[in-house]
Formats: sequence, C-alpha cells, structure tokens
Amino acid sequence: MRGRGYYVSCVLSSNYTFYGDMQRRVIAACEPFARYFEIYSIDATFLDLAGFEDRDLVDHARAMREHVHLWTTIPSCVGIAETLCLKPSSHGLCSRRIRRNATA
Repeated sequence: MRGRGYYVSCVLSSNYTFYGDMQRRVIAACEPFARYFEIYSIDATFLDLAGFEDRDLVDHARAMREHVHLWTTIPSCVGIAETLCLKPSSHGLCSRRIRRNATA
C-alpha cells in the first residue's frame, strides 16, 4: 500500500512469541489509563474506563496512544464506546483515522 502518513501492513508470520511480548508491552503502557483489561485477540484489548468518567475521555485516549507509542513505537488506535456492542463501530472509525494520528 502506498500513500502518505502511517502505513498499516498485514504481516503473515507465526512469531507468536514476539507478538505476545509486544502485546504485554502495550498493556503495560496502558495500565495507568485503565483498571481492567480484557484481551480479545493478539492485536486487540478492551479497556474498562470506569473510574475515569470525570476526565475528558478523548484526551485520555490520546494520552494513552502517545504513551503506547513512546513505550513501544507501535502506532495504535483507540476507539471509545459505552458498551462492547458499540465498540466495533468506534474501532472502524479509528482504524480509518490511524494514518492521520486520530482518536475516535
């Protein structure tokens, strides 16, 4: 894929040890920003933001993305939704915005 900004590529590899290590690093970087984590897959984790309602959640998510990038150098996206059922919609929005360094 050619274009401007961040590039998202599909890596076809079975290096699960590496992926697992990177997932642990991402979760460690997110720990100051959430109290509960539900690992959904090797590249997706749901975070419960209960207890952070008094904050601007978009700013909170941006700070989390910056912290993850600082710790891991991995570009990431954060989708914010009120329920797990609504989460796929927010993920779709932020996935399209990852090249623009955005949060949805």
